[in-house]
Amino acid sequence: MCQELIDCVLAKTSKHGRRTWQITIAILSAAACVLFACYLYVDSQTNSLVYTIETAPYSRVGLVLGTSRARSSGGFNSYYLERMRAAAELYARGKVKLLLLSGDNRSVDYNEPAMMKKDLMRMGVPESNIAMDFAGFDTYDSMIRAHKVWGMDSVMVISQDFHVRRAVYIGNRRGMYAVGVATREPAGWFSVAQLREVFARLKMLADVHILHSQPRYLGPKEIFPADTVGVQ
Repeated sequence: MCQELIDCVLAKTSKHGRRTWQITIAILSAAACVLFACYLYVDSQTNSLVYTIETAPYSRVGLVLGTSRARSSGGFNSYYLERMRAAAELYARGKVKLLLLSGDNRSVDYNEPAMMKKDLMRMGVPESNIAMDFAGFDTYDSMIRAHKVWGMDSVMVISQDFHVRRAVYIGNRRGMYAVGVATREPAGWFSVAQLREVFARLKMLADVHILHSQPRYLGPKEIFPADTVGVQ
């Protein structure tokens, strides 16, 4: 009798456990489908707006999205290096006249725009043709500030392909005509940054279409140093 009762309880527990796993798998599958659909949607909306350095059209302003110069594990950040190379080459080819360096300046010891400016000047970009946005805390803030603070109606965004598409999407949904130049990808076809992009696109779509989010800091209007000397 006791054995029969034990067997009955175990059977019911097993059925309950299977049902729980089925529900869990269904929820995870649905979430994965939503993430994948959002990722592909952004791609589909930006395919005609992302160029290589060679095919990029002229744009007065190139917006360089910041990232850390060094990896947390040590060594040089290849994403940073490729963005600097692309920005300098676009300037050298005459495809942009001005560069806006937008990044995080969270502390005295961490200043992405200043790091970018220093390296781009070493690569031949004149200081007078560079401006720094110290409140580009993330991609969304960088794009909104480019329009509302720096007065851009059109802009060429410079970053890796998976990243630049999100920025271009934001710009074109928030009052600008934005195109992107996809820089070279570091060695290897996949990275943690690319995985993070899957979730970042979902958040971005919510910010743009549902929450209508604003940057953490707007502040007064800004102008390029070169605007005072008539660079067109």
